[in-house]
This record gives sequence, C-alpha cells and structure tokens, in this order.
Amino acid sequence: MKRTLIRVALLACLVSGYAFADVFHPEDPNIRGHLGKFLDDVCFNNDGITNSDNCPNPASPNEGYVFVIGSSWQGSLPGVFWCGASAVQPVSGASCFFASFGTLALCTPDNYVLVKTLLSGHYFALRAGSSCGIFDRPEAEVIFPCLSTDAFDPAVGCAPTKPTAISVEDSYIKLDTIDAPPTPNIDCNDVSHEGRMVVDSTNSKLYICTQSGWESFSADPP
Repeated sequence: MKRTLIRVALLACLVSGYAFADVFHPEDPNIRGHLGKFLDDVCFNNDGITNSDNCPNPASPNEGYVFVIGSSWQGSLPGVFWCGASAVQPVSGASCFFASFGTLALCTPDNYVLVKTLLSGHYFALRAGSSCGIFDRPEAEVIFPCLSTDAFDPAVGCAPTKPTAISVEDSYIKLDTIDAPPTPNIDCNDVSHEGRMVVDSTNSKLYICTQSGWESFSADPP
C-alpha cells in the first residue's frame, strides 16, 4: 500500500500548518497544478477551478499526475510528460516522454524536476521535499509554472532565459562581467554549462566552466 497510517498521521500535522492554493499557469489561467490530499502527489487539470480535493480530478480533463514515494519520482495514470532534471534552455527544447507507470528518476531532496502537461503542453517545475517522501512545504513552494521561454535548472527551477552575454564591440570580443566569483552550484553544475566564460572585473580573473567546475585564470602577470 502506498499510503500508511503513520503517513496519514504525519500529513495531518503538516496540513494543519499550511495554507494550500492551486497554482495557475500564466500562459493559460485554466491550467492548474495542485497537491493531492496525501501531499506526496501532484496533478494538473484544465478546468480553472481552485482547491480541488481530487488528485487527479475525475470530473475534468486530466493534464497529468506524478508522485514521490520513498526516494523516487513515480508515474501513474493518467500519466504526464516527464522532462527530467537536466538543465535546459529554453524549456520548450526539453526532451520529454509520456510516462504513466513506474519509477521515473531518483529524487534529490529540495531539487527540481521538469514536467509538461498532457493536453495543453505547458511546463511546470516541481520541487521535491526535504526528505523526498512528501512535499513538506506549501503548495506554491512545490509547483512552479514555467514559461516556454524560461530556462530550467534542477537546483533553482525555472527562470527567465539569460540573454547572450558575448558580443563584439570595435573588433573586441566582450564577455559578461561579474564582481565576485561565480556561484558554483548553480551556473556550473551540469554538462550543458561547460564552456561558459565570465570575467570577474573586480578581482581581475577569467572563469571558465569545465567538468571540474569553475577554473579561474588570473589576468595579473606572474
């Protein structure tokens, strides 16, 4: 059994401290994501109704369903388009597949995965709980709508796509500049990030993202 008496008791305590409200997609206000009553599942519908107790709602067209059990993400009917946890920019370029049963991926606590709704094709980032077994946070801190132009990163979820920072000015190649070392666990933690370069103009260093993380090179003579 997926549900247990111990889990029900624990969830009763969690629900008492949280205010839940469906999360609507800005590209279509009828598309909504919400948590199930056991707080370990997420489903999507396109009826525009708030705070449904049914997950998924059998009375309206289902847009997807996914849950966490133990340390893994699981698919279940009616299914969902699973896009995984690899960084992608934009999300509309993600490789997604229909999943209706079984383990989809291991769950990383507090990290995000990307899914796409079945009928409307809208994207959402889902944030795992602190121990993966349940979503131990309010609904709006679990389900995040992603615009089709957003970038997705498993550590931060969805965010607006950063414009290209490299340019050519007066025959000079110009890189983006920062005033401190780049953040290691966000901007250089995936194979798709390798090759990124940025200039720390305050500390006179060039940073290049490699398989080993950020490598720095000093602009000062030895």
